[in-house]
Amino acid sequence: MAYSPLAGALSWLASALARGSGDVVGGLAACRVPQFQVVALAALSGLAVLVPVGILRGEAVPSAGSILWALGAGLCGAIGVASLYAGLARGPAALVAPTATVVGVGLPGHFVAKAVDGPDAILFDPFHGGRLLTVEECETLVERVTGEAFRATPASLAAVPLAVLVRRMLNNLKAIYLQSRDLRRAVCVMERLRQLDPADVEQRKDLGAALCEAGQPGKAIAHLEAYLRGQPHAGDHDTVRRLLNRARGEVARWN
Repeated sequence: MAYSPLAGALSWLASALARGSGDVVGGLAACRVPQFQVVALAALSGLAVLVPVGILRGEAVPSAGSILWALGAGLCGAIGVASLYAGLARGPAALVAPTATVVGVGLPGHFVAKAVDGPDAILFDPFHGGRLLTVEECETLVERVTGEAFRATPASLAAVPLAVLVRRMLNNLKAIYLQSRDLRRAVCVMERLRQLDPADVEQRKDLGAALCEAGQPGKAIAHLEAYLRGQPHAGDHDTVRRLLNRARGEVARWN
């Protein structure tokens, strides 16, 4: 899929408009009925749309582990959305919406979250039951994961820019899909990563290799060629060249 800045911008705008409209409507509904009823009805309406779409797209049934992670994410999300609706129902939207801010903090080797309310902030670990963290506990967490000493600074505890956060999430998904040999999803994720940074030839090399393994050598050729042009002295140059020649050979057999 070709990268289109206009299409990307329109998608972000549509997402913001839909999400904002949903929050406003949910807040208005929470003025009349309990907020958890609003969240439950919203989830059911979402399922009514997403389940048929998943069936039509031929999506595979998720594993038990994936279902458990999704249930945990849904529970956390439901609590957060219910709290937001309750705030919108009881207070001015202009005050509630800006203060209901949770940002990501990209510590070395681990990702944590930070709830910000004006000058106050609370750190918590979304991967371990949402437990609250002190600055010292963040340092200990990083040292345990990386094996290296770490001292937290205001800069290291600052919010991660959205583009960096999205890239980090997508790279994690990429690693998961490649490890499980789910090449179709891995290719989709790498295409998104390439849209975020079209000049990243390392990403194009990985995408080309995945396309070859997925039986799509024709689509892999341009990516492998781009890597060889961008990294002519790379240590894996010969390996990528052999992969490119193999892809060209397979395409030639089709013709």
